[in-house]
Formats: sequence, structure tokens, C-alpha cells
Amino acid sequence: MNEQTTLAEMLCTKFCHDIIGPVGAVSNGIEFLFEELPELNSQAAELIDNSSKESVSRLQFYRQAYGQNTSDSGISITETKNLTESFLLHGKVKLDWPIEFTDISGISITSLERKLLLNIIIIAAGSLIKGGTLRVEFTNGSFIVTSEGESIKLDPAIRDFLEGKGDVSNVDARTVQAYYTSLTSKELGKKISIEFDDTKLKFEVKI
Repeated sequence: MNEQTTLAEMLCTKFCHDIIGPVGAVSNGIEFLFEELPELNSQAAELIDNSSKESVSRLQFYRQAYGQNTSDSGISITETKNLTESFLLHGKVKLDWPIEFTDISGISITSLERKLLLNIIIIAAGSLIKGGTLRVEFTNGSFIVTSEGESIKLDPAIRDFLEGKGDVSNVDARTVQAYYTSLTSKELGKKISIEFDDTKLKFEVKI
């Protein structure tokens, strides 16, 4: 990637790192208050606690998806699965990531391949308008991310960027995720294959 993109990734890493601590402290503070003052409204405390934990999970996920990757050593598929589970925990999308597609399988990916996987997961989860299931699997030298649900949407402009056909001058808040994902796939020299119908959206990348 170019110098500007690398700088943006470094800033994202710093931002997420600096914010995670204070946000996590909110949850710890609520737990402490509830222990000291049990008469506090438990529903309100639970809401604040859940919101702070969700924020931390998202920041941790985004740090890996958008931040700077410094090393390919020790990339854990199981850790990536756990990161994704936490990211999706509080929403309508349920994760199906079978245990055979974790570290016990001996699967190996680079940090940049993980970045691409996480960015595709963001797009796949976002396609499930009314919720559904997101499945991740590694098979035949590929990783596959599949969304299944009652209502799935894939904006044509997003698909164009993912398939390398998007117009950079048309990048906006709606398509920037797909554009960044396409930059990552290009850096890897990989192609994102897409199959799509009304109830299923499948992404496949050879690794």
C-alpha cells in the first residue's frame, strides 16, 4: 500500500490502543460501583457494562482489521475466531466458525491475509439486514465467508470495488469499506470471488 495508507493504518492502531483502556475502565468502574452500592439500578448498570464491553470488542476487532500489521509470526486462527465472536456477540448476526477451522487444523495465514479476512467479515455481516448466520471455513486452499439470512443486500457499487471494477472517484462513506478491502486484496495479489442471491452471499479467497 502507499505511504498515505500506511500512515492511516498506524494512526488507526494508535487510536484504538489509546481508546480501549478508558472504555474498558468504564465496565470495571460499573462493577466496582455495583459491589459498593448494590441499590444502584441493576438494569442501567448492566446496560452501561454491556455497552462498554461491546465497544472494547469492536475496537479490538477494528485494530486488527484496519491497523498496521507488523509481523507474520504467531498468527492464530483461534484468536481470530474469538475476536470475531466478540465483535458479533451483541448483534443479530450469529457466527458459525467450526472448531476444525481453528489452530488444531494446522491452518496457517499471514497477518495481511487475516486483515483481508476480517474486512470481508465486516462486509458479510453488514449484508445481513435482518440478521442471520455468518460462516467461516478454510477448505481447498481458500478461506470462505458465507452470509445466510432472510434478507441480504449487496450494493452493486460495493461489489464493483471488491471485484476491482470500482471508480476511485466515487468512494464515499458507503463504499469506503469495500475500497479498503480491495486495496488489501490487491496488495496480496488475491482475487475475491463472489456468489450472491437473495438468501446467501459467499466470498472466497485463495490463500
